[in-house]
Amino acid sequence: MKNCKIVLALGAALALLGSCSPKASFTLTVKDAPGVSLAIHKLDVSTTELLDSVTTDANGRFRYSVDAKKGDPDFIYVFKGDTRLAALLLEAGEKAVVEADTLGNYSVTGSKGSEELCEVEKSYSEFIAAMKSAPDTPTFSRTYINYYRNRVAYVLGHSSSLSVIPVLYQTIAPGVAVFSQATDALTFRMVCDSLKQVYPQSRYVKALERETKRRENALGLQVSLSKAQEAGFPDLVLPDVNSEKVSLAGIDAKAIMVHFWTADDAAQKLFNQEVLLPIYEKYHPK
Repeated sequence: MKNCKIVLALGAALALLGSCSPKASFTLTVKDAPGVSLAIHKLDVSTTELLDSVTTDANGRFRYSVDAKKGDPDFIYVFKGDTRLAALLLEAGEKAVVEADTLGNYSVTGSKGSEELCEVEKSYSEFIAAMKSAPDTPTFSRTYINYYRNRVAYVLGHSSSLSVIPVLYQTIAPGVAVFSQATDALTFRMVCDSLKQVYPQSRYVKALERETKRRENALGLQVSLSKAQEAGFPDLVLPDVNSEKVSLAGIDAKAIMVHFWTADDAAQKLFNQEVLLPIYEKYHPK
């Protein structure tokens, strides 16, 4: 009987520990959307993980809790189909209150990171809309430059907030980043070093460190190329089709193309016929 009591006591202690694990929660109300199915996702660096599916009550409301590590906020997204209703940045102990509609407009209180992220998302949506409606190239360029300068100011002014991470990865179009200049590596490094002091274990910050190093390497290569001295081509001496040795330096031509290939590779022979032969026929008479 004594052993039984010990086991029961241990079980109660474990249950108590489980109930005290760090949590963050949010209450979301979707205007005019009772009984609607929603999906809750968590960002895992470059992909999202589906946490749960929920249904709003008669008032279009639901409440949800997520496990959260102290000092390691998570990006949480709520979707209705393909439409993202809200983006949250939740830390352990926070209780956010979100008001949203079915078009993706929302507001949030009770979570500083989520409030900052909400403003980030709103600014980005307005920027994309302005870019799409730009009537001409000058307007398009001005819109981009103004937004870029504004975002640089934002990340420098919020360098200790994880809300800057989505800003650094924003795009104008698929494959076209807002922060597309080689010198943006300097901004990435400053922000990354600042975030590492606040969130040393964050997987988002660790991923940012890798991207920062990639950009620094690209910037270093660009600087090295800009300082490189111009050099002439090596004076190759090779046999021509008549087995006569020909020196590149002895060819009187404005442009010379040297192409190395092997007759054993069918793909290279096809390349010669379909690509190089038309070029030869076009420029040889000149």
